[in-house]
Amino acid sequence: IGKKLNKGDKLGVWAQVEKNLLLGLEEAIAASLSTPINKGQMIQKLSLKIEIAKRLIRLTYEIKILEDVIYLRLAEKLEEISKMAAGWKKYINQKEPAIS
Repeated sequence: IGKKLNKGDKLGVWAQVEKNLLLGLEEAIAASLSTPINKGQMIQKLSLKIEIAKRLIRLTYEIKILEDVIYLRLAEKLEEISKMAAGWKKYINQKEPAIS
């Protein structure tokens, strides 16, 4: 998508979208390889990066950087990723032993 954007948009808001998506990927990989104690915090960071990316992509659509079809496809994919992260967090929270 970035290749089709003009230079200002590509280096501006779209660079932030890509940055947050890559950081989210990094958090997902780190969480998958971490100990159960640390997974919850990492998944929370992943959820934050996903939400930021969702808002930035909506912004790019609203200021007419992205076309409707591209925006809808990205929004759908990010919503699916967001649900997966929420499910993962719920699963981790159920597995954590209660501290007395």
